[in-house]
Amino acid sequence: MKIKMTLLVILTAIVTLSFTYVATHEQKSVDNTVATTSKSEAVGGLVSEEN
Repeated sequence: MKIKMTLLVILTAIVTLSFTYVATHEQKSVDNTVATTSKSEAVGGLVSEEN
């Protein structure tokens, strides 16, 4: 029973670390488009003030 619990803990740790690695490392994408907006458009969902 102790061996089963140890294996379960080790397996859980490996799965958690693999998910953490995938979530924190960015994939290199081929598409390098840049979003451009005019001065009158809202950026990021917030309306900017015009002087």
